Amino acid sequence: MYENSLRAYTRQSFEKNTFESSQLYEAFDKVSSQKDYSWRSGEVPRDAREIGTVTKKNRMICSPYLLLMNAFNAVNLAAACLITSVEQAEKLGIPEEKWVYILGGAGTHEREHFWERSNFHSSPAMEQALDAALEVSGVTKDEIDAFDIYS
Repeated sequence: MYENSLRAYTRQSFEKNTFESSQLYEAFDKVSSQKDYSWRSGEVPRDAREIGTVTKKNRMICSPYLLLMNAFNAVNLAAACLITSVEQAEKLGIPEEKWVYILGGAGTHEREHFWERSNFHSSPAMEQALDAALEVSGVTKDEIDAFDIYS
């Protein structure tokens, strides 16, 4: 629903949207195939054409997403972020070049019921959280090398 709303809002055709999504998932698959612990490790990366084409093995799951544009149940997406002091990091022998300093963070939430949102192509809560996180961190988006955002 959100993807289709954004597509309509930007006046993008279904074909163009599928092509853009396919390119994105092609890049994801390329990275995944090169990682030792990935479920796709060592496999030939799929190209955008394969990812964006409906076939018997790549059926439509929920428009606009084909099977190869979806997460898989067998994938363990578990992760952890361990936060400690400099003193403890030194004690554990973690090399200083691997240290990451948390400058700040923020959080919000969307309306309790999705139908109460003003539209389905933007997220005011996400915008507010990003703006607040940048403000408390004292940095601008241009000073950040990489983003990892989850909805």
